Amino acid sequence: MKRENFFTPATLLRRVSLVAFSTFALALAACGDDPTGGGGSGSGSGSGSGTEDEIDEIVEWMDGRLKKEYMWLDEYIEKHSTFDMSLAWDKFLDKTLAKLTTNADDGGESDGQRTFYSYVDRKKTSTAAATTRAGFPVEKGYGIELTPYILSKKVVLNYLGDGPISSYDDSNYFFVIDHVYPASSADDANIKRGDVIVEINGAPITDLNYARWWTSLQTGEDNLTLKMYSRNDDAHTYEFFDCELPATNFERNPIAYGDLLTIDSAFPFDLGDKKIGYLSYLSFDWDFDEKMVEAISTLVEKGATDVILDLRSNGGGHVTSSVLLASMLLDESYVGPDKIYARLVHNPNNKIYDDEELTLQNRYTPKDSSASVDLPNLGLKKVWIICSEFSASASEMVIVGLRGLDVEVELVGNITEGKNCGMEVTYKTHDGYKYEFAPITFMNQNGKGFSDYGEGITPEHNLAAKAADQSFSNGVRTFAAYFPIPVTSWGDLKADIALCETVMQICGETLFIAGGGGKSALFEGQPTTRAIDDSSLKHTAIRMEKQDLKSRGMIVRGKDSE
Repeated sequence: MKRENFFTPATLLRRVSLVAFSTFALALAACGDDPTGGGGSGSGSGSGSGTEDEIDEIVEWMDGRLKKEYMWLDEYIEKHSTFDMSLAWDKFLDKTLAKLTTNADDGGESDGQRTFYSYVDRKKTSTAAATTRAGFPVEKGYGIELTPYILSKKVVLNYLGDGPISSYDDSNYFFVIDHVYPASSADDANIKRGDVIVEINGAPITDLNYARWWTSLQTGEDNLTLKMYSRNDDAHTYEFFDCELPATNFERNPIAYGDLLTIDSAFPFDLGDKKIGYLSYLSFDWDFDEKMVEAISTLVEKGATDVILDLRSNGGGHVTSSVLLASMLLDESYVGPDKIYARLVHNPNNKIYDDEELTLQNRYTPKDSSASVDLPNLGLKKVWIICSEFSASASEMVIVGLRGLDVEVELVGNITEGKNCGMEVTYKTHDGYKYEFAPITFMNQNGKGFSDYGEGITPEHNLAAKAADQSFSNGVRTFAAYFPIPVTSWGDLKADIALCETVMQICGETLFIAGGGGKSALFEGQPTTRAIDDSSLKHTAIRMEKQDLKSRGMIVRGKDSE
């Protein structure tokens, strides 16, 4: 069974699965979908296998695909007579897959509860995706991404320091902003990465409402009033401010940062003639591939000699975007039919899809264009990647795919999620809704046949392990312990320990020096630095299942079903 993802070195209060509720709402509610996710014409919940007349048409459609395409279809067929075919469409998948034992790589388990990467969603057929003049899709919401850890008061005080947040009750919880999309309502309200949400609509976040608010904040259904605990960089303090957050249209551009890093002369790095590029990439979303190409072009034009690829918040997405990104990192010597980047391996009894070999490319065809163009090329011989427990699927494909091509890849951060499988997506229109079904249908292998990373990929520079090492100073241990929870903007080395350590590694240095002193002093004396010992490292956090369309696995687009 896949490992549980603990907030190392913390102890989880509980791991909350939102696959049935929040996952559905996160992906669809902003587009006018059924917010309950329930219904379907077959709403029964009997215990038998169901008669033919009782089988919901959508259940029958899913069942047909699973029997032919599911990665573990052999056991699925073997146990088919035990399945309750009268279940509603939104209950059938999880309850049925939970009966299998061979499908451990399809999701994971925590506290005895199974969660699955395979999913089914629906939206009203009348819902049309809006686009900008440039052709990029927009969606309605607040324009924020939340860090998938819900923090207790103790965690916030330990990490951000004493302050007015002390007035809150020990039972209150807090959400942390991981990213703010430009030209969104959150951006207009001056909300920043690292800010903390302490109240919503005038009330604290509690054990009774945090799951509901977690969903609402990321679906953008209604106008909200937020009380924020925000970083004041000039005063080195955190302050409260209130803001109105209307639901408006915005672009979910996954490029959070794509440029050369600005490294202050006060930092003790011997850069020499190095120009370090930094690409923070939030999801492999092929609707925005042109944005990714533009970002790489910027790094090429500015002469980047080294590049840091930040995938700490990237839960995956489309396989084609993973291939595109890898193609632009390497020179043309890695392009060719014998240069295998990935193999999509299906069950041998799957007669629908053949196994597929993916190779890198030197040209691509932009969306809505019939003409291919040359790709920019960084020509890297070594790739630096920042990763975390939220780096998954297509992000991990980049790591293992490059290593399969004998490219040196060095990781800084925490052990990755371990999504080594993916799905073909198909659609079906029925009774006024369009259903999207994505069962796990293949395993990912690199060119050397390696796919055994279901337990995650361990970085060479493991921040969780360093946080537990008492030979290092309190400052670097504190920042390492709370990674990847942000306290600063993308590209800011002063309080981003993963980015700072990666830059230092590129320059042959390190923040982690036994006994402290030296370069580790960069993270001493900051407002977020607390005096810590083993007991204070054992803080409590809730891990939310942040799964949406872009982070459910390696996605291969399919076609509409009749």
